[in-house]
Amino acid sequence: MASKFFRETLTIFGLTLHNTVAYYIPIIYMTSYIVSVAKLAPSSALWIGTSCLLVFVILIPIWGALSDRIGRKPLLMLSCGGYIVLAYPLFMMASSGSPMLALVAQMVMIVFLSFFSGACPAVYSELLPTRVRYTALSIGYNTAVAIFGGFAPFIATWLIGVTGSNLAPSYYLIAAATITFLVVLRIPETAFEPLR
Repeated sequence: MASKFFRETLTIFGLTLHNTVAYYIPIIYMTSYIVSVAKLAPSSALWIGTSCLLVFVILIPIWGALSDRIGRKPLLMLSCGGYIVLAYPLFMMASSGSPMLALVAQMVMIVFLSFFSGACPAVYSELLPTRVRYTALSIGYNTAVAIFGGFAPFIATWLIGVTGSNLAPSYYLIAAATITFLVVLRIPETAFEPLR
């Protein structure tokens, strides 16, 4: 039955692209990046990551509630736009060797991710009819996570090796955010419509 909703499944895939890359790079990969590239102590990198996660957990329900009032798309677009514009300079900051700049860089990434994470779960549910919601969502979401999220640290490391630039992981974030931004432009605003 989910095959009849191929477009919706593909849309879920496109939404998840930014969602998963912007999750795995700042939350999973940045700790090792800060240690290996910025040469910070592992304990500093872990404290930075823990602080960012705490802020992330606090912000998600706040932005989720805001998306109920103003709509989902503004927050989704803000998240993607933030990564498109800021990913490169944030990686410059994170690689500087300064613990404070690394904290600010990772925190800004997390804040922009939280805009998406607060609004996106509702969008997933609202885009699909009830009878195919779990099937279509699981296919689109899990395929994107498995390919682009699970391999994100590997892809980021590979990009550094291929380009010779420690800032190359930002290209991955920018590409994913750009694709998802285009997907968000095409979807309807779902916040104020009844579930199907």
